[in-house]
Amino acid sequence: QPHRVTVETRTGVTATGEVFAPGMPVRCFRDARRGTVLTIAGRQEVTTMTIYTTAEACGGRHPMDLFTEGSRVTWEHGSGTVKAAWDRSDGGMGAWQHVEVAL
Repeated sequence: QPHRVTVETRTGVTATGEVFAPGMPVRCFRDARRGTVLTIAGRQEVTTMTIYTTAEACGGRHPMDLFTEGSRVTWEHGSGTVKAAWDRSDGGMGAWQHVEVAL
């Protein structure tokens, strides 16, 4: 995976605002393409980037645990917020096991 990002996982909300875990570097492929997604909350949102990554590239953690909705993602020339993520596991049939993350 040719690119790197840093993800700060959104862990919750307190009276003073959103709470994020410390940043974690992740290897990935970034695809800077506009699109639309339906968020978990049912809102349609415009996206400007999709990230593709694997558990191995996330230090052994499952990407769905890191890239929760609302998490912050930064890279050398930009940043974004996770709007949606999809687990693309095939149940052991041999395809590339990955997660797609829309920012």
